[in-house]
Amino acid sequence: MPGERLDAEWVRSWWEQADAALTRLMQSFLPTHGFPPGHNAVMLATDDSHQATDALVDLTPIPSDLITLY
Repeated sequence: MPGERLDAEWVRSWWEQADAALTRLMQSFLPTHGFPPGHNAVMLATDDSHQATDALVDLTPIPSDLITLY
């Protein structure tokens, strides 16, 4: 998808689905594996993270949407 931007609504929908799946996983982790999970989270970007992403995009050849996703 070179040159295309990620759709904000798609990203928000993906985040909601990933967050729900992660919540279910964390609830079943201890009974399934016998030890507690580490801390895991999927969250939306903040203004500070947007600024950091913009700065990183200027320093690397990596597509901005890929940097944003990670």
